[in-house]
This record gives sequence, structure tokens and C-alpha cells, in this order.
Amino acid sequence: MLNVLVGSQDCSGCPFMRRDSIRILEKVCHLRDRFVTGHTERPDWCPLPVLVSTGTSDLLDTMNAVMAEIRSSREKWPAMHSAHEGYAIILEELDELWQHVKTNQKHRNLPEMKKEAIQLAAMAISFAAEVCNEERGRR
Repeated sequence: MLNVLVGSQDCSGCPFMRRDSIRILEKVCHLRDRFVTGHTERPDWCPLPVLVSTGTSDLLDTMNAVMAEIRSSREKWPAMHSAHEGYAIILEELDELWQHVKTNQKHRNLPEMKKEAIQLAAMAISFAAEVCNEERGRR
């Protein structure tokens, strides 16, 4: 079992840190180690404090924003009940992003476009964690 630490706080018992979330964090941490810092071996602990730190890079800041959006959506809404429901949620977020993309480049609201892209990423990760399993994936 991965011990997830934020600063000195153990988050393993947090309701947002379900087994699927921890698996996703392990993969994210592995990718961070390989591609952001250049390390080829993943340490035996997840470097979440680096992930949630701000100002280190655009990629890490964006990943931090995606994780915050996942936490926020889980506080507001129940888990996705089926693949169809998850698809509809992702499609809605994609349509909202598309509205910004098809706007003339000179008139795009870039902060709003980034917000929609972050929401889309958060819903895609939630879909993978909540729907792609035997319990909900076959509904």
C-alpha cells in the first residue's frame, strides 16, 4: 500500500484517496519522475508534495489544478454510475471546451479555456477511476 503524504500529513485514510486514486497517483508520480525530473526509477514513496507544489512548472501546476478539480467534483457530486453517464459528463465538458477553441484566437478567453480543459481532464480521470471496473463498467 502506498503511503500518500502531503507535507507531513498522511492522506491514506482520506475519503478522496480511494484505491483507484492511489493507483492513478502512482502512475502520475512515475511519469513525473521519468519525464519532469529525468529520473528513471520511481522512488518507494509517491512524491506528492512535489506534485502539489506551486510555481515549479506549468505541467505540475496544471496537474495540481486537475487534482483540485477532482476533489471539488467529488464533494459536489456522487461517483459516476455507469459508462453512459460518465461519457455524457465528459462530452458536456468537451463541448464547453470546444466553444472556447472555435472562438477566434485573438478573442479567446484563455483562463476560461484552461479551466474547461482542466475540468475535462478531471472528468476523464474520474471516469477511469470510477467506471472502468467490473462493478460499474458493465452497466
